[in-house]
Amino acid sequence: MEHWFPKKFTHKERLQIANKILEVLKDRYKKSLVSVAIEGSTAKGLDAPESDLELRVLLDCDLDYHRWYAFFFEGMFVGISYNSYFRTLEESKEIDYEWSISGDNLDTAIVIFDPSNVYDVLNQNNEFAEQRADFKKLITESVTDMYEHIYKVFTLSDNDYISLNKEVTNIAYWAALTVGLANRVKYKSNKSMVEESFALKNTPSNYEKNIRNLFLNENLFDIKNAVSVLWPSFVKWVSSEFEIDLSDDNLSFV
Repeated sequence: MEHWFPKKFTHKERLQIANKILEVLKDRYKKSLVSVAIEGSTAKGLDAPESDLELRVLLDCDLDYHRWYAFFFEGMFVGISYNSYFRTLEESKEIDYEWSISGDNLDTAIVIFDPSNVYDVLNQNNEFAEQRADFKKLITESVTDMYEHIYKVFTLSDNDYISLNKEVTNIAYWAALTVGLANRVKYKSNKSMVEESFALKNTPSNYEKNIRNLFLNENLFDIKNAVSVLWPSFVKWVSSEFEIDLSDDNLSFV
């Protein structure tokens, strides 16, 4: 049987390919090209030999323009996110509840083309957005998204192994995001975010133990028990630490 493995590249080779692609982008989009930046693990210096290359391209174009193009270039997997500069400018003025994992995209980007210094403006906007963000609201949104996966565990049957694995992973993801927001921390990587969250100071009771129990157990009954301990700990924590009440029987905020 033939086995396939991703082609390996060094960090330096990844940067060289980024600059090759940049030259094509400059020639193709000319004055419409506002900026090009490397994002993700390569920008953070965390890329493995098998990692992809992520580029963000800002264009002087229609506000709603967005295109994602993924392809192999000289054996390397490359993903290019094309965006309207004007839309990106507006989005830089707000942060959302996935800030703990996506909030450092501007901070860590390696900008390889930016003749008008737009990244300076984007970073200034983003810094101001972080300062005035309503983190209590973001935590509420994050923990309620976590519950979307909490309850789904109880709808599964014993042979729903794939769905169970997906829901457990999503629970850990949203739990770590919620904890990140509570501590106002940006994680280094979505691969390490859960482990990183264990080291934070402000967490629910027995947080690390409860999250690990989701993955240590193999059968549905034990995972349901683990979830039944984890969820109340989050409800109690957001209530005591942030005065967040997830109930609204009077429909006060509808």
